[in-house]
Amino acid sequence: MDRNKELEGKIDDLMCNIEDNLNRIEELEERVDKVIEYTDNVEKYVNEFDNEFQNITRLNKTDVKFLMLAVALQCVRQYFTPLMLESSRLNDKQAAEKVKKDKESSDRHHRLYKPTLEEIIASPVPFDAIYGGKNFDLKLNGNNHRAKTLGHDPILGLVFGTANIATSTVTLYNFSSYHVKTGQISTGAKRDQITSHANTPKIFLEVEDKLISQGMDGKTIMIAALLKEIIHLQSDKDSIIGLHLPFVSAISPDLAQKLSKYGLDFTNLLSVSKQAVGSILVNFVISCLHGLCFDEKKDDQVAYKLKTKKIITYSNLIATSSNILYVLFTKDLKRADIGGMIVTLYEVVSCIEMQKKLEEEFIANKWYEKIMEV
Repeated sequence: MDRNKELEGKIDDLMCNIEDNLNRIEELEERVDKVIEYTDNVEKYVNEFDNEFQNITRLNKTDVKFLMLAVALQCVRQYFTPLMLESSRLNDKQAAEKVKKDKESSDRHHRLYKPTLEEIIASPVPFDAIYGGKNFDLKLNGNNHRAKTLGHDPILGLVFGTANIATSTVTLYNFSSYHVKTGQISTGAKRDQITSHANTPKIFLEVEDKLISQGMDGKTIMIAALLKEIIHLQSDKDSIIGLHLPFVSAISPDLAQKLSKYGLDFTNLLSVSKQAVGSILVNFVISCLHGLCFDEKKDDQVAYKLKTKKIITYSNLIATSSNILYVLFTKDLKRADIGGMIVTLYEVVSCIEMQKKLEEEFIANKWYEKIMEV
């Protein structure tokens, strides 16, 4: 009897194990069926996930209000930012009078590399000198001297122009230098004159000497030279000819002049920069304001971030498109918002990349959730 009971118990345990295994096999079959169903309908589920992603990142009424505000701010910004190819540029004399308070007249005492502070203040910048250039076949004139002299470069000028002023010299695009002294034209009037070759390395050795070995007097001369350079660049920037693009003159004066003829000069570069900065500032303000409306209870953080990016991108596109249409219809090229267009292009590319990345992550997470349900 005991053996029979023991045998019956083992049989019952075996049957329970078999039943459990059958249940597990059935569950496994269901899971396999689900996996097969998922794999057979990948496109269907991807479309579902994609539609879900589009729905949660679609702009709602509040987002559209921010979009309209952003467009309005961009249009206002376009109206008030600096104009391209501005027709109100001054001639050289007017531009100089606007910036410089005192009239300048050549009064150099012909001491090589060592002008006094008074000479520096009273005399024009030496790299404006044209008279005497024929003796060295320099072919300098009023139209090309800014392209051929490094003192007129908006960036290099702060180094070479300042050194030239402090030593009464002029350095050309090929880094050759010449002494500038006070000469007389046929009428007897005093004028800066290119008189002899100068040594470019020696110019900077003299600058070093003024800064290190000549005490406060030398430092004062260098400060005065730097201020005079900045003031001169400012006056030339607002003139009709303007300043050429930085560094281009050192490569090719002819190229610098050709670019300026097409409006690609330093003044317009500054205008474009200001336009771009204005556009970026508007985008930043809208981004901050929209971010303040984020509700942790209702909004998904990733989706909300993309909606903010969409608002900025769409507003930039609308404002830029309206500006292009305005320029095309009015043919008023000076109203072209070049800086804003550059920012818009960047925003469009970055928005596309951001949406693609977030969408891929969203779909991947959805697939993970589906698989974990199996």
